[in-house]
Amino acid sequence: MLVASLTFLIACTAFAVDISLPALPAMAEATGSTIAEAERTIGVFLLGYALGHLPMGMLSDRFGRKPIMLIGMSCFVLLGLGTALVNDINTLLLLRAFQGFVAASGAVLSRAVARDITQGQATVRLLAYLASAMGMAMIAAPAAGSLALWLFGWSGPFAASALWGGIGLLLCIFFVPETRPEGATGSVWKALRTGLTAFAATRAARYGALIAAATFCGIMTLVTISPHVFMGVEALTPFQFAMTFSFISAGYVTGALITRAYAKRLSDHQLLRAVAIGFIACLLPLGLVAALGQINASILVMSVLLGLFGSSLGLASAIALKPLGHVAGVAAGALGTIQLSSGALFSYASTYFHVETMPSLLAVFACLSCLVATLIFLYLRNVT
Repeated sequence: MLVASLTFLIACTAFAVDISLPALPAMAEATGSTIAEAERTIGVFLLGYALGHLPMGMLSDRFGRKPIMLIGMSCFVLLGLGTALVNDINTLLLLRAFQGFVAASGAVLSRAVARDITQGQATVRLLAYLASAMGMAMIAAPAAGSLALWLFGWSGPFAASALWGGIGLLLCIFFVPETRPEGATGSVWKALRTGLTAFAATRAARYGALIAAATFCGIMTLVTISPHVFMGVEALTPFQFAMTFSFISAGYVTGALITRAYAKRLSDHQLLRAVAIGFIACLLPLGLVAALGQINASILVMSVLLGLFGSSLGLASAIALKPLGHVAGVAAGALGTIQLSSGALFSYASTYFHVETMPSLLAVFACLSCLVATLIFLYLRNVT
């Protein structure tokens, strides 16, 4: 039940973001805004989420994992209900930013608890499994969002995200124990300084953060850009988009679970090398389907890429956190801040890129695949 609870909590943010995707066109219409402004609700949520990581990690190293998680998830539920009750786009953007900030409590502290209770390759396997939870949410959330949109209108998905957070809060109350190691630093600022110094001084942590950041930008390509391409350009209905998004996201889960299975017999360095080779191998199929403009082939290739992103994200978290068990809260916070702020800024900026065709969407995937593969090879060359 502890692992199940951590899985639910770490998926909370992905669920809160992805459940809103089918409702973006309806939200824009209901609030009198543009589709680009509606898409920015994703970026501001993630920016708040990124900014919340370090404070949550720092406070958990000082006061304990569980109390910070309980406070954060309670605020997440209340702000989720607030977003379902407003109809002004600026107020909605503000509430989503604050909701993202407190959502960090579930994600960063789930990783910290995972690091607290495991060692070595067991950490790799558990973090890979938790990474797959985000993919599970990516599969379920769009379908749930499409249903909530049909039943309750554009605000339904936001109310559903609050419900998910409420379930996570209950799981935390009953099944997540306090796992903070004994001898934690007595001062919040000392904990922050100690953790950040250790993170910055650890080469594996720096490379892990860069790989996670580039990987998350790849995931945000699907989350932010694909709704307009699939629904606005390819004319899919919200339900058709939800099913397509879920199919692509299934690749993410598959990749994370494959990584977890092979972590029992292969080192994280061997797994990372295989992932990098996989990204390079996908470049030719990406070019071919972009040239053909065939939507079904494009969806299939994107699903494979999401599998590689799922593998990469879990492995990046593992190589960054494994050497930093003594400052796991701040380290997990620093990792999340770098990863998520990169994804948030990419998501927000992409609303100005005018990526409106399937070939241009695939081109963005190709560029980020090259970036992740390059960072992995640099890590393998300079750290191993």
